[in-house]
Amino acid sequence: MYRPKFKFAMAILLAILGFATVQMKAELPIVQADTVFAGFGGGSVSGIVFGPDGNTVILMHNATPTEIDIKTHKVLREFEAVPNATGEEPHLFFNKQKNYIGGTFYSTKYSDGNIFSGEIIWDYSTGKIIKAIPDILLLTDGNMERYYTYFNHNFCSFDINTFNIVDSISLPKDLEGFGYVAWGTIGIIPNSNKVLINAGRYSIKENGDREYSLSELYVMDFDTKKFTKIPIPYESWQESSQTYSINVTETGKYNIINISKTFYIFDKDFNFLYKLGRIDLQDMTNISYIDSPTLIMTVTDDYMIIYVTSDDYKIRKMIFFSIPNKTIVKYLGFTGDGVFDKTSQQIALYGTITGLTGVYSLESLPVKENRSLIDSKDTINYQDSRLIINTTTVGNVEINITDYNGNLLQSQKDVFLHNGSNTIKLKTSLGNGVYFCIIKSSMGNNSFKFMVNK
Repeated sequence: MYRPKFKFAMAILLAILGFATVQMKAELPIVQADTVFAGFGGGSVSGIVFGPDGNTVILMHNATPTEIDIKTHKVLREFEAVPNATGEEPHLFFNKQKNYIGGTFYSTKYSDGNIFSGEIIWDYSTGKIIKAIPDILLLTDGNMERYYTYFNHNFCSFDINTFNIVDSISLPKDLEGFGYVAWGTIGIIPNSNKVLINAGRYSIKENGDREYSLSELYVMDFDTKKFTKIPIPYESWQESSQTYSINVTETGKYNIINISKTFYIFDKDFNFLYKLGRIDLQDMTNISYIDSPTLIMTVTDDYMIIYVTSDDYKIRKMIFFSIPNKTIVKYLGFTGDGVFDKTSQQIALYGTITGLTGVYSLESLPVKENRSLIDSKDTINYQDSRLIINTTTVGNVEINITDYNGNLLQSQKDVFLHNGSNTIKLKTSLGNGVYFCIIKSSMGNNSFKFMVNK
């Protein structure tokens, strides 16, 4: 979702304050990113994606994808630029199955000589533009496998292999209820043929102006072509609202709707769980007044990164928030927009003006938070270079061992666990100290803290 207010606020912040870290609450850790790029000398930066192996990031700079090596911090190459680009939207995606990079652009003149507004597709291998699709903006899920677009008052599913629309649902101006409907923000529901979509309700006054009432939320099913309304627990005094964004976590465990500066959290079955508003965040962050909190991204199924500022823009924070625990678990010592890459388990943030870029690794980010790490049914012990894991998890997993600071020490893939006690031989023995065992499975990641005391 395009966020002009956020980009404007970021412009002010970065121009005046740079990237100096503000003072945070002492009891919460501040995690610093690895700065992988110092930024461009000028021009606009509008988006970021990770490369196919997670070792590079690609920034959209002046309508030109620019690839940067994360380890060496060097610019590797520039892709073909969009000719005569006059604007761009931060809707970048990287399809790793096809090695396509996509983004939405405006151009005063393209190959046919006409004004162009639509999707541009690059081939990653060659860096060349291979397709320009007018009049659409592609939206995709976290797996980059399903694509959707608005086209001629219809909401359509799109085949990235053929570059064609394959199905569509008409978006009616009137549904049962008050006034007319203005369809807007969407969230794609994983492992389904459904999307969440916002409907802004309005009436038309005598002078022709629109008067908006309470925003509504629907599940739109491409198989049945039906709309199912999801109740939103508004306050009794509310008369109007605006939906800014809809975010669905990695497997659909949580659905997060940003309505009028408040996050409404629903579970996978669209049951309402709780609200997270400006007042809640003020109490958590000790900021006297928070202006327009912005959800930057969700991370796996259990976390989201929220950008908050004070009303005078003198304080800004990137909050790493635990959705199930309803707590801030750490602050990120970097301010920017960005993306989470679940393949490489990394987060990249970039400054929207300079392109200054920082990367976080999820190997260390979640495991050091102050929460209970061991499920009551699962335990882990260390003995004679072996892990003894008692668990209810069944199936192939990946096991990673980190030290207390989150540094990866050992990794074993395709380890089969059965219900009950499992003995895992480690590659090398561990010295005395505190460690974490991270078990990654198709059901999610679990972290276990254990101590070695010989």
